[in-house]
Amino acid sequence: MFDEGELRRDLVALLRDNREEVAERLERGYVEAYPRSRANFMAASAIHQWTLDEIENLAQVVESGDCSMRTYRGQYGDAVEDPHNPELTAFASYIAANLFEARQMAPFLFQRGGGKGIPHTQALLELFERTIQEVIAYNCELFAASVKTPGALLRTWEMTQGMVSSSAADTPAKRYLGIEGSAPEGPQGVAAGVAPEGDPREGAASRRQTTRTTLSAREREVLDLIVDGKTNGEIAGLLSISQNTVKNHVARIFDKYNVNTRTELVSKALREAY
Repeated sequence: MFDEGELRRDLVALLRDNREEVAERLERGYVEAYPRSRANFMAASAIHQWTLDEIENLAQVVESGDCSMRTYRGQYGDAVEDPHNPELTAFASYIAANLFEARQMAPFLFQRGGGKGIPHTQALLELFERTIQEVIAYNCELFAASVKTPGALLRTWEMTQGMVSSSAADTPAKRYLGIEGSAPEGPQGVAAGVAPEGDPREGAASRRQTTRTTLSAREREVLDLIVDGKTNGEIAGLLSISQNTVKNHVARIFDKYNVNTRTELVSKALREAY
């Protein structure tokens, strides 16, 4: 009844022309739906930019029909969290986020998509639903392929980190179990990375080295200001350094966290912090 290309253009226009309204709806809804999420600790400006990026990403997928532009890879959500499997956490959280966004946007599309009549609005909703379904199906296929990769489950068990072979001299598993060939004992007679008996939480913390610990003192200051939503210019003023110096610090931080955008960086930094 309606031309597919025209429907896509109309839906994209609705998302882009009303992105501020959609962003506010999503931001308010997310706090209510996931009050304990680490994302709620971000600066308001950072959350808003992240949300606008999400809306634009969805608009691009609708426009192109290419679901590979919207995947859980490189995402660090915590709507659904498994502390033992980071990839499962990213995948499940991304699926939950897409369902959440669809649930929040559907009433908006119904209210704002009626300019060409109810049948047109219904067609827009069906296109939006189909897009979300295709995105979810695509990500399910990605995750299914990832868990079939040889060694995928072993990596999630954290038993083979740094292991070259079963006879490797030192592995986290061997240190934890006190197996011969583990790291030398520290000054208190405890193998490196293993806490004294009676405090398993301290042992877990000491074995966990975050990317933040690899940053210099100045890089940590820059990172904290990025998390607060500061621009390079604002960071330069607060730290009394040039913007070029800030750019160099930011580039090194991106490299150490293996990210390409500020949104990815903030998400990953918050994930490690809590």
